[in-house]
Amino acid sequence: MKEFLHREIMERLPCAYAYHRVIYDDGGSPEDYIFLDVNSAFEEMTGFKKEDILGKRATEVLPGLREGNFDWVDFYGRLTRSGREEEFVQYADAGWKEDRAP
Repeated sequence: MKEFLHREIMERLPCAYAYHRVIYDDGGSPEDYIFLDVNSAFEEMTGFKKEDILGKRATEVLPGLREGNFDWVDFYGRLTRSGREEEFVQYADAGWKEDRAP
């Protein structure tokens, strides 16, 4: 029941939600992350379909991910390691979305 409730809440969120697993290299530095779950708002806002990205590395889905002005992999890796919560606003370059438009 708890998992069902969690799933329903995440699915009904008006904002994009994505759940990841961070991958670290042998030295303990964040190297990538894998998409484990996304909600409908994430699909709508990004143009990515759940079935196309779940189980894939973020750098496979977004090849230029680490080249922008904000390193999402490093940020999520540090946040995961610290165990702290952080609220932030960061906009991603939406140029890739036009390439995926139906």
